[in-house]
Amino acid sequence: MEKRSDNYDDLVENTLKKLLDFFGGHVLSATSFSQIESGGKPVLLIQLDEPLVNLLGDSSVSSDGETISPILKERTDFPIYIITSKEIAAFPENFPVELVHIKNRYRKCFGTDPIGQMSADFNNLHNAVKTSMQGIVMHLRMAYLSQNYDDLFIAEIMNRLYPTFESALFLRSQTIPFSLVELTFKIENIYDTKNKILSEIAEKIEKQDTKGIATNMFCLLTTLEKILVGVQEITGIQ
Repeated sequence: MEKRSDNYDDLVENTLKKLLDFFGGHVLSATSFSQIESGGKPVLLIQLDEPLVNLLGDSSVSSDGETISPILKERTDFPIYIITSKEIAAFPENFPVELVHIKNRYRKCFGTDPIGQMSADFNNLHNAVKTSMQGIVMHLRMAYLSQNYDDLFIAEIMNRLYPTFESALFLRSQTIPFSLVELTFKIENIYDTKNKILSEIAEKIEKQDTKGIATNMFCLLTTLEKILVGVQEITGIQ
């Protein structure tokens, strides 16, 4: 089950009400999904019918342009993304990995459901997953050779891998688990890594006991290289 903060619904409801009061009928949709980090706190995606800069000078929007600042400022751990219809239409092409991540955990909060109508093109998603994996592997190689890494470095790498792993499973027509431990365990099985280094590290991260997770850096690197090869060999949604 997806992990969400205890006050997730209250955060979304209260913030959305303030944004609807401010933008009025210019809000076409509002979608929420949980963050990977920060204990499952929400992210709010607000779709407007016009660019934000236009609306801030529109008489139909709140006359006090400063009223939106407190709304955003008080939610420092609650990202609010404001996007136009044109931008959201290009989302599947520009952010296919992020789309898979959002579709796996989103809730429609208001208006239309643009996320539910989107789908990721195989070739676009495949290229994005390969690019992400290759970049992370190259980063790990340099860190390993220079001996410039520690436990915090590995934890950050695992968080970067989370949405990429989701898409790597999607490319193999697999259901996508919510927790990092379940996700890495499934990746290890589907991509036949022959070890459990990813799920072992993930379990430590979820228990907030990351001491020593950098000790098996070479095993982690070779495991990710194997997964990268597996991703590269995919020729279509399986």
